[in-house]
Amino acid sequence: MLVVTNLQGQTEPLPDVNGVEDMEQVNGEYSLSFVCFNTKNNEHAYPLVQEEATVELDGHEFRIKQMTEVRDRKEVHAQHIFFDLVDHYQEGTFGGTHTLDEFVTYALTGTGWTFENVDVTQSAFIPNFGEGNVVALIRQICDAFGCEVQIMPGKHLRFAKQIGADKDEQFRYKHNIKTIKKSVDTTKLATAIKGYGANGLVVEYHSPNEAIYGTRYAEPIKDDRYTIAESLLERLKQELVDVPEVSIELELSQLGFDVELGDRVWVIYEPLGIDFQTRVMEIKRYPFTKRSPVVTLSNKKRVFTDILTETKIDIEENKKETRSRIEQTNERITLEVERIDESIATLQIEADNIQLSVQSLDSRLGNAEAQLVIQANQIEQKVSYSDYNGVEIVSRINQTPTTVTIEAEKINLDGITRVNSALWVGAPGDYATAKAVNFRSGASISVLAGSDHLYMDSMGQIFIYAGLGVQFSTPDGAGATVDLSTARQVIYGANAPSYVPNAGNADTLDGYHASAFSFSGHVHSDYEYVKPSSGQAIRLGIYTTGKRLNLYLNGSLVGYIPYTPA
Repeated sequence: MLVVTNLQGQTEPLPDVNGVEDMEQVNGEYSLSFVCFNTKNNEHAYPLVQEEATVELDGHEFRIKQMTEVRDRKEVHAQHIFFDLVDHYQEGTFGGTHTLDEFVTYALTGTGWTFENVDVTQSAFIPNFGEGNVVALIRQICDAFGCEVQIMPGKHLRFAKQIGADKDEQFRYKHNIKTIKKSVDTTKLATAIKGYGANGLVVEYHSPNEAIYGTRYAEPIKDDRYTIAESLLERLKQELVDVPEVSIELELSQLGFDVELGDRVWVIYEPLGIDFQTRVMEIKRYPFTKRSPVVTLSNKKRVFTDILTETKIDIEENKKETRSRIEQTNERITLEVERIDESIATLQIEADNIQLSVQSLDSRLGNAEAQLVIQANQIEQKVSYSDYNGVEIVSRINQTPTTVTIEAEKINLDGITRVNSALWVGAPGDYATAKAVNFRSGASISVLAGSDHLYMDSMGQIFIYAGLGVQFSTPDGAGATVDLSTARQVIYGANAPSYVPNAGNADTLDGYHASAFSFSGHVHSDYEYVKPSSGQAIRLGIYTTGKRLNLYLNGSLVGYIPYTPA
């Protein structure tokens, strides 16, 4: 008997019903339909049959989603309350590699639902799992693990690699089975498939049905997780659809025994001369009547995400130029997106190391790569380019807690640059190579290779020697040197004027006075000399005997001034 409960919690049995049908699919719909009447027996229950009310049948609860009322009858269509979980949103994420039990426990938290795991033992990687409604999360789990889920009474889910039992029976079309409806689909039929694994592994499989249908290649399988040919071969056999997808709807009584949802049987399909294993993919039951259930036998692979198939196909067609890969092990997580024959981006995360790289793979022009490596004690950044001749140009920035190293053909510092203590040009202690600091054209500070001299060049030259000497260029090109060791000598070059060849013979030369100064640099008792002017030799001399001051021009006496001694 059906039992109805409205949103206010009122519950009543619903005895007068007709056309009761519950329909269950593998990884799909589970619904209940019926017609109820406003009779004496239903006088308390009939008003409770409302939208969003629940109806219980054999421990399963169904929520009324569609209802048509005509006079004193209501036509009702309800879906299982499992699908109410579409309104239960799980916040947060639980991505990564986990077991099925761990994923399902997270998905069902706070829902009041329980579950059991029959035989799904492996782990699977689901990135960014969570942040969605529970029904979508369960679908995502079934897709990742390649398993099926069955809705059980009492808000309970049952997960298995395949629900149902293996019934080793053979059924022949038009012999021991009578169809209500039959459909055949060869859209996906193929007889050969290639698989590509890691490290250049390539495996090809040809179906025995190739002799019937000829060679038809399916879309290749590309999965770097496979490193063994035998494992990849088994995957190809599972993926290949080498027989027509046949669906036969029939009444269960014609099978001669009871079957359950998901059970596997063998069907001989004589029109094509083949036999294949098929499953009970759908059951329609008719409670409260003597009518036998109607089952649908089909060899079509159905997963929980089949309802999204059209969307997935569109996405795959639009993104055929790219492919992505997510790999996770206990040691690392690798995310990779590749645009075929053009570029590839990779992010690899390890416990103490993160690597990010982007590569351009255009072999016509050359290959370029940018790479960032982050470690606990070091950050390294590299940009490289290799032309079609194999010539490589690389720039690097390496940062440690104590040092930042920049390597490049050209380093441009745009803006104010400050040096805290010391600026080294070249490695400390490197005296064998030339070094220079250029300010603009014609202005530089440099040290020649193997030299101890510092050169400052700005439209002329200033040389500072290790021997404490400073050499200047002069307007006449002769040059001059200041000896810093004594701070007393100014030495002109070879072209210096003859009237000041050496100032070092003066006993006092401080810019204020000279106690004894002569043309020749020597002190005389009778004569003191004054430097020449305009090429003339002018000499003043005191002639003590004659008591006069003589004036000589170019060695000849031209006049004198008498004086009286004090």
